[in-house]
Amino acid sequence: MVLFWLAVAAYLYASVSYAIAASFKRTGFVRYGTLATAVGLLLHSAMLIARWIRVEHGPYINKFEVWVSDAWVIVAVFLVAQLVYPRIRAAGLLVAPVGLLLMGGAVTMPQTKDYFPPTFESLWLVVHITFAKLAFGSLVLASALAALYLLKRRVEEGHSSATFYDRLPPIGVVDDLIYRFTLFGFFMLAIMIVAGALWANKSWGRYWGWDPIETWSLLVWVVYGIYLHLRRTLGWKGQRAAVFSLFAVSFVLISYFVIPYLPGTIHELWQGK
Repeated sequence: MVLFWLAVAAYLYASVSYAIAASFKRTGFVRYGTLATAVGLLLHSAMLIARWIRVEHGPYINKFEVWVSDAWVIVAVFLVAQLVYPRIRAAGLLVAPVGLLLMGGAVTMPQTKDYFPPTFESLWLVVHITFAKLAFGSLVLASALAALYLLKRRVEEGHSSATFYDRLPPIGVVDDLIYRFTLFGFFMLAIMIVAGALWANKSWGRYWGWDPIETWSLLVWVVYGIYLHLRRTLGWKGQRAAVFSLFAVSFVLISYFVIPYLPGTIHELWQGK
């Protein structure tokens, strides 16, 4: 928990740094925010490893573990992406607070060592969860870029000076990056669903049972399929595509943070209920 709170402190510092950069046009604070985010991820990683050793299973049994690992994936995807595209560092303005909020939500939940059910001893479960996390991180980053796209577009149309948004790539490049991260997340979702079906057959004797989580996961995949279809066939780009991306990510958030906690799903055990 010492590592946990040190990671929280780093993400808090990063969030404040990005906010200062955006609000007061102090672009140097973007670098401080990125550095603090990287330090936070190192502490966060050490915390997850220490807990994995202590409880003898990966971070996917109870709510605390799921939320903490979700936060880790979002931050990790962002940091890896900004190594490839350095000018998207400004997206930390939204990514760091999301990671901070997930950590804050996790700490309010029980942190007990839960029973590890035999059905979880499957390679397909590892594949399923890994690709679910990758999809989540990629799609959240795409939505963060979509929000920054709309803000940058508004600033440029108003012909106002905003050094913070000038650090982002040109608006057309941001639009393309939203598409690329969405496409990657779409493929990750597809693999997640297939791996989940194979694991379900091994664990419960059926590939698909229209469980609420299964159904909603398919719905999320369809929504993003519609986004890709509109973009590729009808030429939806720019503002319309960015707005649709923000609409689509709401389905992701519901899938991860609402549906699993509803009664009547066979996935209840996943959340440590």
